[in-house]
Amino acid sequence: MKILCYLILIYGLTFNFTYKDDNYDGINDTFHDYNGNGINDVDSIAYKHNFKFIDNDLDGINDLFRDQDGDGVNDILIYLPDSLKNKISYIILDYNNDHMNDITGQYYNLYNLNGYRYGFVCEETGKIFRNFKDKNKNYMNDRTEYRMKHRDFDRNESLFRKMNRFTRHKGKR
Repeated sequence: MKILCYLILIYGLTFNFTYKDDNYDGINDTFHDYNGNGINDVDSIAYKHNFKFIDNDLDGINDLFRDQDGDGVNDILIYLPDSLKNKISYIILDYNNDHMNDITGQYYNLYNLNGYRYGFVCEETGKIFRNFKDKNKNYMNDRTEYRMKHRDFDRNESLFRKMNRFTRHKGKR
């Protein structure tokens, strides 16, 4: 019994967050940081991160990192200055730099961050899905999933170019 309690304690300290969206609105129910201040907006507890809080326009919102949907990927990724676009600490929440997203637990690389995979923000393109729908309950916007399944993507092409290809669609022709 004692060992089980220790395991639960260790597990809880190691994996503080998970992506959970019980109401399927595209926002993580256990974590999100709308203003990028390093404090979880769900429970008001500070979390470990490697990014700095810089607010040049004095609006109370971090100019370099925000995570509105709570997937651990920077929502303003495409607006970062070029000098920060290769710095993991400003791209994704990975405090110990093990190439695993601290929120979702998924492995990532610079060509596949999986930001499109969770929530109402497609970080790779900067698109915000105002009408987020997740009927199949897999945490991914159904329109994004449909477009990805019905397009032939070149596996050697970078994710940023892949995402731009299917978000340029303007409607029925």
